[in-house]
Amino acid sequence: MYTLDLFKLLQKEHVLKDALREIIEYPNYLQMFSEIEPVSIIRFQKENYVEKLLTLDSKKLLKVHEIINVFIQKELGPLNNMQAFERKYIDSWLFIVAVFQSKLTDYYTYKYNHTPILKVNFLDEEPSEKLQKAESRIDNLLKEREKTLIQKNEIEQKFNLLKAEQKELQFQHKVIKEQHMKIQKLEQDLLYSKKKEALIGQELFVVGIEWHEEVLIKLNSKYHLKNVTCFSAIDQLNKLDALHNKIVVFSTSQASHQAFYKLKNNHSLQLIITNEQNPERVMRKVIESIEI
Repeated sequence: MYTLDLFKLLQKEHVLKDALREIIEYPNYLQMFSEIEPVSIIRFQKENYVEKLLTLDSKKLLKVHEIINVFIQKELGPLNNMQAFERKYIDSWLFIVAVFQSKLTDYYTYKYNHTPILKVNFLDEEPSEKLQKAESRIDNLLKEREKTLIQKNEIEQKFNLLKAEQKELQFQHKVIKEQHMKIQKLEQDLLYSKKKEALIGQELFVVGIEWHEEVLIKLNSKYHLKNVTCFSAIDQLNKLDALHNKIVVFSTSQASHQAFYKLKNNHSLQLIITNEQNPERVMRKVIESIEI
């Protein structure tokens, strides 16, 4: 199951509106949505209702996300053949299902004429080789034009054609690189979302940082943690012995060496070492350190 972050990522791609318009045409799914956001049958306006669904709070958005996932599994099925799927459903569905079923790379490969755009060597080498060949041929033609005036018109025509080819290759090279960067960003966002999802329901122990109670409450709510517990820099060392198979953040700026070695020797812990004190930066460090 993907996270709320992935849902928001799809919102940025402007594909969810089309999908929701189609889903709510099914009475049983409209009923499911109405349990999250009540709907008036008499005053029902599809566009207004779709907008409401996309602007719900985080908890309700997760439920909307789950309904979309159910719809994909029951009504659309697995994405085995992109060409056949695209002929049958709207393009927005092709992108959404590719994301939900972890086939985003296959989607971009299919949409760009089966070009393996994720292969960096292809991106960086093949277009460059074509450009070099075009430029080399241009240089040869310039020299040839200097030798003879009889062939001037013919050479200039070839020169202009090659310049146009060079311009087109430069444009294609730019487009492919932009798509590559976009895919890399999407993949990074997806990986971060999956790591963040792995924290849901977990207990987090912080040694050497003492955050206020309101900060702990905020972190529990924002990251859907079971609990965040802070230990002071010196006190409560005996309590560290009770930690097993937990995620522990150790502050190098305040916690004691004795606490560090006690934690380091406990191989059941996932120990994250940082000199950060800011809660959000610490949480980002925790999420990036999660192994999935």
